[in-house]
Amino acid sequence: MVEIGDSVMISSMIDIQCGKKVSINPVGNSLNGFSGDVFVTFLKPYFTDTYRPIMKGNTFTVKVAEKVAEFYVSDIEPGDYCIVEPNTVIYV
Repeated sequence: MVEIGDSVMISSMIDIQCGKKVSINPVGNSLNGFSGDVFVTFLKPYFTDTYRPIMKGNTFTVKVAEKVAEFYVSDIEPGDYCIVEPNTVIYV
């Protein structure tokens, strides 16, 4: 989440590829008390039909109903950034 006073860098990505595999981990205790399937509940709806760009090291927040969870992009294949598309395999 960007807040007032934060520095933000925006740059164009010319040769961004579709991701083959991405590893995404929950941040800290953002899923504290959640006992369901993290992929099905949070990540699948977040990435389905959106073609989202991600970069290794990024964090992002997903809100489902009243539950908010923060995630960290720990690895991407190939490279350090990609577009998550329907054929991208997402590891949690």
